Amino acid sequence: MPPGPERNRPLTAEPPILTVQDLTHTFDAGQTGVDRLCFSVAKGEFLILAGSNGSGKTTLLRLLMGLMCSDSGEIRLKGRNILEDLMVTRTAIGLVFQDTDTQILGETVYSEIAFGPENLGQPQEAVEAAVTRVMAQMGLSQFRNRHPASLSGGEKRRLTIAGVLAMAPDIILFDEPFANLDYPAVCGLVRQMKDLHCAGTTMIIATHDLAPALALADRIMIMDKGRIRAQGPVEKMAPHLGTFGLFPWCPACQPLKGME
Repeated sequence: MPPGPERNRPLTAEPPILTVQDLTHTFDAGQTGVDRLCFSVAKGEFLILAGSNGSGKTTLLRLLMGLMCSDSGEIRLKGRNILEDLMVTRTAIGLVFQDTDTQILGETVYSEIAFGPENLGQPQEAVEAAVTRVMAQMGLSQFRNRHPASLSGGEKRRLTIAGVLAMAPDIILFDEPFANLDYPAVCGLVRQMKDLHCAGTTMIIATHDLAPALALADRIMIMDKGRIRAQGPVEKMAPHLGTFGLFPWCPACQPLKGME
């Protein structure tokens, strides 16, 4: 797996943009969601959270977003506890859900993307500028007045990303971003992720489908039963993924290797 040029670029020497310390969450039924997690994320880093279903990936993303509360431990964004001001947290951290239909509420592509900036009370001129910018960025300009229900699966995924980008977040979280997408849509999404990464966006992707994004990521963190089993740079981790029951390459996914 040849390293992509983005992976060789040095990450910022600034303090971590995100720090997780002793984070634990247990569900009401007693099931462990995450268990004493400790890690940090550098500004501009592309981190893959890998693991099977039920490993704690989605729970972690929801905790990072402030959608769930931990039993113990804390999450700091730029040195500040995310629970101090959830409005600030949810503006600075955007989450792209696995099921796009649950995230899309607008009657048109434009209104869906404008929802976030309008909720922040931004002037209409600023909202229009933001929506126009991200529609062009995500290749959605021609769908401006279309109802989201008329879009394909890949187009809906791009729409949810556009809605997040309109908020100008510091970090974008993706929960199983390649789920239910056909091959062309996966390729298009990988290209969008590559562009975001090149622009310096910090991204955390939770997935059990490693093939599409592996060539773009900086680091992999493997989760199992709510704990971190292993983590490290992609180049060092990739040869050992089979040890953890993760098999990133398949014949159908091989062409994506050329997109690094």
